[in-house]
Amino acid sequence: MSIGFLNQTNGLELGETGLLSVRQFVQPMVLAVFVAAALVLTIDHYYAAELRAAASLDDEVRGALTRYLSNPFCLGILAVFLAAACYATLQAVGLRVDTLHLRLLVDANDPPGWHGLACRLSGRAPLTMDGLFRAALRWGASAREDQIAALGDHLLLARESQYQQNLGPLHFAVWVLPLLGFIGTVIGITAAIGGLKDVVVSPSGIAPTSGGGLAGVLAGLQYAFDTTFMGLVLVIPTMLMMLGLRARAQVVAMLFHEAMLDAQYGADSAYRSAHGSS
Repeated sequence: MSIGFLNQTNGLELGETGLLSVRQFVQPMVLAVFVAAALVLTIDHYYAAELRAAASLDDEVRGALTRYLSNPFCLGILAVFLAAACYATLQAVGLRVDTLHLRLLVDANDPPGWHGLACRLSGRAPLTMDGLFRAALRWGASAREDQIAALGDHLLLARESQYQQNLGPLHFAVWVLPLLGFIGTVIGITAAIGGLKDVVVSPSGIAPTSGGGLAGVLAGLQYAFDTTFMGLVLVIPTMLMMLGLRARAQVVAMLFHEAMLDAQYGADSAYRSAHGSS
């Protein structure tokens, strides 16, 4: 069996993505990382300095925000969260594109003006180049009536696998955010132990040098608690974004399956059977 024979039988050309597309999660992930890095650098460079000079904020609020923004580990945790939020937004746009593709297949209308930009941002291919939709059209045209249901099940499984792959970076963010918080806790406690040694050495309990003694212990514990708090708090909206995307992906997958069933039985067959109309 040669590659040419495969091309003749299924029409799949070399270089195509097939049923699963890596671009759907790589392209939004790269874009999200760049956007998150730009936002964190902007916050660190401009907002932190303005926050210290802001007189309209309460002293406790300004002190807490300044403390978090001056902590490099907290900024790293914030960068991971912003990247996850940007990625979730782009995947939501991609699910909107998938829904539009289903409607274009049914209605045979021209795509709206925002379609091209949404495809580029979300990593989706245009309808004529989408591997899954091309497979549905190619195999559905030659399948017998009793094969369309099985074909729909196979394509639905491929669609669900694609969405699980697309949610992978969000699963990683949910796992890594509290882990980064715990790593910051270890770093802070290690620094606190170093300051505690100075307290033990000093008979008065006052640090012999600046930054040591009780001040070093408190600074290390503050560092530990701040990173843990930020990691645990930011994982909550990340999980909510992932759950929302998963629910929306299931809706789109069911719409795709419904379209396959309509292709087999007709959109109005169930209504005609229930009401006995001709």
